[in-house]
Amino acid sequence: MQQDQPVEDQQWQPCQGEISDLGAGLRRHRRTQTMQRRAALTAGVIAFAFAGFFVFGNRPQLEPSYGGIVCSRVQSLAEAYVAGELDDQTTEKVRLHLEQCGPCRGQIEQMLQSALTRQRSDGERKSGATLDLPAVDQGQWLVAASRY
Repeated sequence: MQQDQPVEDQQWQPCQGEISDLGAGLRRHRRTQTMQRRAALTAGVIAFAFAGFFVFGNRPQLEPSYGGIVCSRVQSLAEAYVAGELDDQTTEKVRLHLEQCGPCRGQIEQMLQSALTRQRSDGERKSGATLDLPAVDQGQWLVAASRY
């Protein structure tokens, strides 16, 4: 008789039937949920990476490029442009850039004004007389600078 034997002597046997099936189904459900969470996390990371690429990977040029030349290049060539030391092709590129770019045009105009001021002061020192220069509008500054 099995019931008369002490509990220590009885060997434990895994349950057969509904209880073991319920346990197996619960384990299977947990594995499925874990895999679904991992798949959703992976899909989210991939979507975030693609969105980041399209937002940050295809960024437009940070500097405007008017006339085939960017602002930083125009700024580095500004003194040579004002002095008329650039070749014809570069001078034309800078001129086209200045037609469309207000900040660069302002910088060149400021350089031209300071150059004229220096000329005036040099002329006064040399001759003791003042130079009588006509007033020039912005468009004439650009034309004058592009002739050098």
